[in-house]
Amino acid sequence: MSSSFYELKFLFLLLLASACSLSSVVKLTKAPPASTPPYAPSERRFWTWKGSNVRYQQVKSTSPPIATLLCVHGFGGNCDHFRRNLQPLADAGYDVYAIDLIGFGYSSKKVPAALNGELTRDFEAIRRAYASPAVDRDFTELNHPLNSPFNFYTWSDQLNDFHLQVIQPEQPQSHSIPHFIAANSIG
Repeated sequence: MSSSFYELKFLFLLLLASACSLSSVVKLTKAPPASTPPYAPSERRFWTWKGSNVRYQQVKSTSPPIATLLCVHGFGGNCDHFRRNLQPLADAGYDVYAIDLIGFGYSSKKVPAALNGELTRDFEAIRRAYASPAVDRDFTELNHPLNSPFNFYTWSDQLNDFHLQVIQPEQPQSHSIPHFIAANSIG
């Protein structure tokens, strides 16, 4: 056998021996528990949207807000996903809202089929506008294959109406400050 084979074997054994000696010196300990900031839980509220209950949380800035922030959870989550962020963001000068999308968290799970956001879309008009040879791009419909009301069109309608019906009325100065959405996967 070549000498390079024996050199590799020797290096491997040396590495193994040093790893074994290190494991006897270094004590493995459990990670410390995650700390929770000393903030009080935010106020939980419900908004009725098209006959369905939608839970949301809000924390207002104690000073005039620099902006409004709407936090939208990801698939399988709810507005508690942002529980550690709401108060620090409010302390930084934002009016902060977090919402449970329909079908998630503490929002309604059984909703009328008429709530389906796909029913209000003219997909042929959208296809003509976005999938034309002039712009050289394809159009992909995000229709739910089972016509479920839990889809991106419904959730976009929900977020738009939440902004118009809840956020704007609570902020008469809303025309003078920006509004942002912070989102995870779905949002």
